[in-house]
Amino acid sequence: MSRDFSDAQIWSKLVEERGVDHISTKNIQQALGDIYLLQGFFLDEANPHCLYPATSTEGEVTFSVECGEPAKRRSHSIQRDTSLREIASHNGGARGGGAYVYQFFPDIRQTLQATSGPTRDGRTALGQVWPWEIGEIDPQPVTIEQASAMHFACNQHDQSTHALARADNLVVPELEGRRYLDERNPPTGLLPFMESLSVLAHRTLLYRISQLRGAEQAAAQLLVKRSTEGNRYAVDIIVDVLQDLSSKLTELYREKLAFDQRITADSQSMQLIHHIGQIEPSVRYACSEFTTIPTRAGNQQRHVWVSVNVLPLEGITWLIMSHRAKSSTANHDVESKFLSMSSNLTYKRRRTDLCLMCNCVNLYASPDDYRSLTKKEQAYISSSVAQSVYGDTMSKGLAHLGKSEGGRAAIGRAKDKLRSGH
Repeated sequence: MSRDFSDAQIWSKLVEERGVDHISTKNIQQALGDIYLLQGFFLDEANPHCLYPATSTEGEVTFSVECGEPAKRRSHSIQRDTSLREIASHNGGARGGGAYVYQFFPDIRQTLQATSGPTRDGRTALGQVWPWEIGEIDPQPVTIEQASAMHFACNQHDQSTHALARADNLVVPELEGRRYLDERNPPTGLLPFMESLSVLAHRTLLYRISQLRGAEQAAAQLLVKRSTEGNRYAVDIIVDVLQDLSSKLTELYREKLAFDQRITADSQSMQLIHHIGQIEPSVRYACSEFTTIPTRAGNQQRHVWVSVNVLPLEGITWLIMSHRAKSSTANHDVESKFLSMSSNLTYKRRRTDLCLMCNCVNLYASPDDYRSLTKKEQAYISSSVAQSVYGDTMSKGLAHLGKSEGGRAAIGRAKDKLRSGH
């Protein structure tokens, strides 16, 4: 009877060998370290430029381009002085003092620091702890000045009420029980508010592009370096990562193009559907993600890109989901997902909140509320985050290793050791 082993268990046995096929353990560790830099938990700081659309004219043709001005300042996807400040703690728990929140997913420094350990000569250095030995990543305090900030807009487009600042200081009007706002048929008096929600969705998208843009640039630079060094294992993994990043960015830029055309050329060229409702989270948190929700088209499974924001505003937490109007089936699938995520039934609410904390990179929680969770719940979040950060790395590594005859043999020997208990 065959027995399945986790990627972590297999890797722990693989590195007991001096080398795996033609790949040295040094090269394996270097390649795994490279992956951490390419998973999106970093800042887009390599000469970032503003992603907000502007118009350009060539002859008699006018078309949309990116603003292109420097975006050196860090712009907030989740507003600092409203949602973040509302859930922050003020007991000096963050470095530098001041109001702070908990960040669940580590940045580059924290990710690499988790691999620190003692060397043979008694020093402490990075890369001494393998990823499968890191079972938990605890939340880290981060000031609200640093939280949810990325380089996606220049000063003008970030701060102008004619651009992204229209989503700042969001005030939810009386909705009269409405939870579904369709721009194709806007309710009387709610069009200005719906426009603010559209800007919020746009800002969420630009944040995500900025994040992945930095990853793609880092991957391209690392690819050249590892290729020059002859680390073929690292090259194969980085190429795989680049393909994944490129695919995601291509889809996100399609979404961005629709927003660009709406802003610069035709306000009716793209119409959104917004879902909004009050939730009572088990832990107060703020979240801003541009992600996908599965849907079906006949027998085919597809996905819809959706802006998901959880925003505490003046004591009330709102779940806001926005997406481009699609087929009736796709629209219904997104609405069903919203209804599930907005449920305030105690067990559903807690399950949804924990799921978001374990999977959303751009999510920040109240430290005071987090400390009220049970030890079991805190451990579940920490272990899930560790799996999210390191798990994909290990599976990609095994997949590439298994492409060679020697690599497959090494994986087989590792499994044999695990079966025998050695």
